[in-house]
Amino acid sequence: MHNAQSLGIDLSAVDYIVLSHGHADHTGGLREVLRVKGDVEVIGHPDIWAPKYSRREGKKEKYIGIPFRREALENLGARFKLSKKRSASPIRS
Repeated sequence: MHNAQSLGIDLSAVDYIVLSHGHADHTGGLREVLRVKGDVEVIGHPDIWAPKYSRREGKKEKYIGIPFRREALENLGARFKLSKKRSASPIRS
């Protein structure tokens, strides 16, 4: 959200949201975008919801997956379209 606002990008005008993967650094702003945008299709691989952790020797395991529950995002208007396909675009023209 901060970067989009700094660049003057109107996130309420987006047609789709595409998640490259389910790490917090790629999904952490999703809730705020949905609060601005509302109803929108969110495209990604089903594994975006798989638990993800950072494990480093001598450090405590840290959760780094999507920081929100799916239901909470859906309540804000996310319509998840998840596909394992790699070659075909899930976006309709």
